Amino acid sequence: LGLNGLFSSTGTSKPMAAAGQESNGAGANGRDDGPQLPAFSDAAFEDVLRQMDSPDLTGFEEFTSTHGLTIHRRLKDNSGLYEYKVIGTQANVDPRKCSMVCTDLDYRPKWDKYVHSLQTVKKYGSSLELLYWQVAYPFPLTNRDYFYFRKTRTLEFKAKSGRAQPAWVTISETAPADPVQCPEKSKALRVEDFHQTMAITADDSGSGARLYMHTFDNPKGSIPTWLINYFASGGVSSFMDSVRKAVDNYKD
Repeated sequence: LGLNGLFSSTGTSKPMAAAGQESNGAGANGRDDGPQLPAFSDAAFEDVLRQMDSPDLTGFEEFTSTHGLTIHRRLKDNSGLYEYKVIGTQANVDPRKCSMVCTDLDYRPKWDKYVHSLQTVKKYGSSLELLYWQVAYPFPLTNRDYFYFRKTRTLEFKAKSGRAQPAWVTISETAPADPVQCPEKSKALRVEDFHQTMAITADDSGSGARLYMHTFDNPKGSIPTWLINYFASGGVSSFMDSVRKAVDNYKD
């Protein structure tokens, strides 16, 4: 749910393994029109669905539970930074609208106070986007910004009850540096290592949302312990309150 803005002390990402390349970013004349595009494979999306149903928590520890969500964390390699898995349900929340609220670039700045700037840099087809997102950090910390690819697909999820239902799956990862399309800002630290997967579907009751997210990034610099403790104790609850209100107010 974009909690990388809340939990930015996460590990270094690696390029996602892919079966093939969707495009190389070059125009018809062979000129490079942007960064190399990722190939978000069918297998990658299917793996996110499997993780939502049976998450692999090997090596993870429970970090906190709040607002219907359990947050697990694990040290990433020898970096001293954490990756996180967020798992839970939200009663009486429409899952389709919840996905839209989190991915609608025009709507998100209206409800998410951590958004300083969020915009589409370029679209590739109907589902792959190159985005710029600057996350507002509390004073005196420096904002962080992200230049990244995002792809969202609607897939069929088979619940344990056997019922087939739609699931909205999003995969995001850092784009290579591109000083032309997205130069670094003087008042923000560019996050160069970021990877996030997210899935949302209906819960077992059919009247709420079931959520899964795996996220890690390297925010550079030092994030104070007091800030992490604040988000663990109250920041996530406050953020989810904002999500619920945003879902209630969302108009298609």
